[in-house]
Amino acid sequence: MLATPEAFVLALGGIAKLRALQQAFVTAFATNFTLGALVTFMVTISSLDRSSGQRRRSTSQMRQQPSS
Repeated sequence: MLATPEAFVLALGGIAKLRALQQAFVTAFATNFTLGALVTFMVTISSLDRSSGQRRRSTSQMRQQPSS
């Protein structure tokens, strides 16, 4: 089990979260505040850093490039 590729584990975790994400969408967009739910979701997944206004580097980008 220790030799399982990281990409496989991440993909499996993503698949496991699909049902919960689907139910969250159904619940969030079933009310009168659908625009608010959409904006909140988009800001959450955009990975913007509030302090600098720049996008955060992903873990794979951090491994490839040393920080300056």
